[in-house]
Parts: sequence; C-alpha cells; structure tokens
Amino acid sequence: MQFSIHPPWPEPIPRDLKETRLQQFLEQMSMSVLAEATCAVCNVRTPAKDSKKISISKIPNIQLLKISEGLNDLIINIQSTSLQNSRRDTEMFTNNNIEITERTANPSTFDSASFYCQNNVILYKSGLFQQNKVDMCILCQKCHGALSKGSIPKFSAANNTWLGDIPAELQG
Repeated sequence: MQFSIHPPWPEPIPRDLKETRLQQFLEQMSMSVLAEATCAVCNVRTPAKDSKKISISKIPNIQLLKISEGLNDLIINIQSTSLQNSRRDTEMFTNNNIEITERTANPSTFDSASFYCQNNVILYKSGLFQQNKVDMCILCQKCHGALSKGSIPKFSAANNTWLGDIPAELQG
C-alpha cells in the first residue's frame, strides 16, 4: 500500500462555478444595482432600488413636513442676505471694471438654492424631478415609512435639522 505524500490540493475550481460566480459579480456591480438616489425629505443618498418615486401631491401626511415659523423666518433672512451680498459683489466688480465670472453665481441665492420651499414644506431639489409633466420626488425607505406611520422623519427639515446650503468654500 502506497500513500501519497502530496495530496491534490488545492483542487482546481470547476469552470461552471467560476462562470456562475462571475455572472453574480457582474449582476451585483451593474449600474441598476449600484445606482443611488437622493431623498427629497432628508437629502440622504440611498440605493435607488430601495427608494420610492412618488408624486409630490401624494406624499403621505405631507403636513408633517411643514417647518416651524422660526425656521421659515431664518430661511427668508438667509436668502435675502445672500441675495444682497451677491448684488453687492456684482456692483463692486462692475465699478472696478473687472470681468464678473464666479462671484455673481452665488449658490446660496434663492434661484440656485439646493432646496424647494412651498407652503412651509422644504424638499431638497436633488430628490425632485418631473415625469410626464408631473412633479415627482424620491423618498428613502425611512422617510416614507415615518410619513406613512404619521410621524416626522428624523432628518427632515421639519424636525429642525436644516442647516442651509453648504458654502461654496466648503464644497469639494
């Protein structure tokens, strides 16, 4: 009786197993699986497949997303201050006969803000889109679940978590 000193290790991986695993990898790395969407309520990026796309008019319990009067006044104040500063920058550069390129395109002005505010409800523009001329929004599972249960989503502006736009100096 003769024993083999070197067992056949590692055994070659069968071709069909390799092909199956490669196919699974390609499926998991596809754009449809990796695509992300931004929630209109909390501004958090989540996998698109886990997000809900609904009409703004069909957001459940949308009245829960209304911001407080104090926050509404703060937003109006910030927007008017930003607009005044933007105009002042424009006037200063115009008076000095310098070409105006970046300074007038202030990201904090009302026209280019990252949020949409109507009827005291703040929705982030990155989570809004139009489909067949209908205003639509994207909601993450947490925000949709909270609104469906009649509670304010944890990271919504209505829960006093709105901090405003990120200043241009801090954007990457």
